[in-house]
Amino acid sequence: MVGHCGLRAATIADEISSRPPQTWPALYLALAPHVALGERLRHTTPESLAALNGQRLSELWIDLQRVLLCAQAPEFAQFADSQLVLERLCRPGDFSETHQLALSARLRGAEGILVPSCTGFRGGNLVLFPDQFHEQSTIEVIRSEDPTLFVGK
Repeated sequence: MVGHCGLRAATIADEISSRPPQTWPALYLALAPHVALGERLRHTTPESLAALNGQRLSELWIDLQRVLLCAQAPEFAQFADSQLVLERLCRPGDFSETHQLALSARLRGAEGILVPSCTGFRGGNLVLFPDQFHEQSTIEVIRSEDPTLFVGK
């Protein structure tokens, strides 16, 4: 599924604005190991440093039927919505744009969305909505590593 990522269609925007806040299951995946580590570091606080050693880095094989492409990275330029800008999606503590984007994708039946990474690294992230998966969609773990990312005193 390739479509617009922004909320251009009035019917989608109106439907979103009239709905109460929602939550749904989501799995956030990076498209490359360095992006995954960068995303993890962006969300690390002094209090959560020691928990980094409990993090696992896995390579997955994912086969989906409907993904909305919403990335501005050069490799996705042919699919990107020109109104979707990284600055709007990467406001610390403000998830209103990302929640609207996810809701818009879900209303269109998407199993996931491909979005740019707020780290600035090339590549991006794939946000999956497991409760929207089609019967033919699969996720398989290829390999995993358990790195040591924090050394205490």
